[in-house]
Amino acid sequence: MGGPRVQHDGAGLGDRQGAAGERAVDPVEVRRREVGAVGDRSVGERGRSGLAGEAAVRAVYRDFVRSVGPKLMGAVVQPMAAPGVELLAGVAQDRVFGPLVLLGAGGTAAEVLADRTVRLAPLTERDLSRMVTELRSAPLLTGRGATPAVDLDAVRSVLARLSRLATDVPELVETDLNPVIARPDGAVCVDARVRLEPRPVHDPCLRRLRCPPAAGDTGTR
Repeated sequence: MGGPRVQHDGAGLGDRQGAAGERAVDPVEVRRREVGAVGDRSVGERGRSGLAGEAAVRAVYRDFVRSVGPKLMGAVVQPMAAPGVELLAGVAQDRVFGPLVLLGAGGTAAEVLADRTVRLAPLTERDLSRMVTELRSAPLLTGRGATPAVDLDAVRSVLARLSRLATDVPELVETDLNPVIARPDGAVCVDARVRLEPRPVHDPCLRRLRCPPAAGDTGTR
C-alpha cells in the first residue's frame, strides 16, 4: 500500500531479540506474537513499552518465553512513535455491498468509544473530505484552542490507499490499522492486521440493496 508506518524488527525464537533491540532507536516497544492473539490491542497484555537498550529487550523477551510458553511465535521490536491523535482505519467486507472503508477513534479504547464512520469503496473526494470531519472526536483532528490541527491530507491519504487496496485485492477480507497516529506533520501506522481469504472478484457495478432469496424462498417475510 505504500503508506507511512513505524519501522520494526522481528525477533524469532532464538537469540535475535537482543540484536533487534540493539539496532532499534531508544525508547522501543516490544510486542509478542502468539497463537490466537491477533485481535489483542493492549500493550500491557501483549508487550512492554518505553524500553531502553539491549538488556531490557532481552529481559522482556525471556519473560514472554516463561509466561506464554509454546504459543509464543516471536516478538516485534519497534521505536516508540511520537504522540498524537490515535485513529483506527481499515477495510471490511460486507456480504451485500462489498468492501467498506472505515475511520474512527483508535487505540486500546476504540471498541469502547465506538466513534466511527464508514463508506463504500472506492472512495470519492467528497467521501475523503467528510470522513475526517464527521467523527465525534473530529475537534481533536481539526484543532482546538492551543492544540494545532493534524495533517488532514495525510489522514485522507491513508484512507485513499485503503480504498484502492480494497478494490484491487478482492481476497482482502479485513484490514485493521490501529493505531494510526495523526500529527501536524503527518500520519503514521503503528500496528496493522490483514486477513486474506479466497473469494470471487466483486463487481462494484452489481451491488445490491438486498440479497437474492435462497432457492425455494418466496421472498415473503
